[in-house]
Amino acid sequence: MGTPQFPVGLDFLRLVEARQAVCEARFDEWMVVHAGVQAPQTLEKLGTAFAYLDRLASCFWGCRGGNHQEERIVARATSNAQASLRLLRIGYYDEAYSMIRQVGELANVVALLAIQNAVDSLEVESVLKLEVSEVRNALKKHLTKQKGLIPMDRAYHEISELFTHPSQKTTPQDFSGSQPSFRNDFQEGGALASLNDLGKLVGLLLAYGVKVLQPPQPYDDLSIQASSSLLRSIGMVNLKKLRQHIKSRRSGVG
Repeated sequence: MGTPQFPVGLDFLRLVEARQAVCEARFDEWMVVHAGVQAPQTLEKLGTAFAYLDRLASCFWGCRGGNHQEERIVARATSNAQASLRLLRIGYYDEAYSMIRQVGELANVVALLAIQNAVDSLEVESVLKLEVSEVRNALKKHLTKQKGLIPMDRAYHEISELFTHPSQKTTPQDFSGSQPSFRNDFQEGGALASLNDLGKLVGLLLAYGVKVLQPPQPYDDLSIQASSSLLRSIGMVNLKKLRQHIKSRRSGVG
């Protein structure tokens, strides 16, 4: 059997890691040189929100007691969000959105717990037994007149179809309007849309997480300020608008 004429084994893994490093370096350069004002602010404020979420979920400001189910939900959502940020930095935008979908599911649960003021394990367990769609429907019922406060609503289905479940729309890393590639090449559209969509979810996760976990003063106010600051920093580009732009570009419109 002849020797393969391409890297295999650890050599291939090192090649992949090298490509990831190149993509991350391009992301960092883009942030400094080409991303404008809002995206760098979103990235910085996302880091601050992560810091507050980490402390909320780990009883850093004092332990409420109990079985810590709420803390664990917030912790899982936070770790998924941090993983999503890592993935989008190294060019795995499909995978970043798969994690964003999970963050959205968990953020919806936290939002419902906050709205229902669930503070005992029985109520938390009853919410956790709900299907994803049941959680969203319950949120819609409570937030009918407060549009925009549901962490993840219609985007859930689009993300599922595009990035989670195989379908006719399954196309690898398709965020630029050019030829899709399964490799992790830097794509400005993918980086910007996923950063903004992630930032929105993390901001709302922090806002609702504060209501559920109720840290002492002044950390509750500081956490809300960090949430509001992150949400205000987010630009207009999201997955929906990016997909519309790509569709128009391919059809020769605009």
